[in-house]
Amino acid sequence: MSGADDDIKMSPQVAIALWRALRDEDRSEADLLAAVIIGNKYEPIFEDQEETLDFYREFLIAQGFLEEVPTAH
Repeated sequence: MSGADDDIKMSPQVAIALWRALRDEDRSEADLLAAVIIGNKYEPIFEDQEETLDFYREFLIAQGFLEEVPTAH
């Protein structure tokens, strides 16, 4: 690697799999990853409404629109 300015790229499917793993471990990085995914103009479609709400909730937390509250996922 040549420096801190190098971009890391991954497929949307890998990014969502990583987001799910972070969310399942209640890691705060899930909020940031959701924001990056949406910021890259990718809006996933989930089969489960609860997962959809968690994803967008984490985006709103990362953007400062919501405060983090415990969830039951």
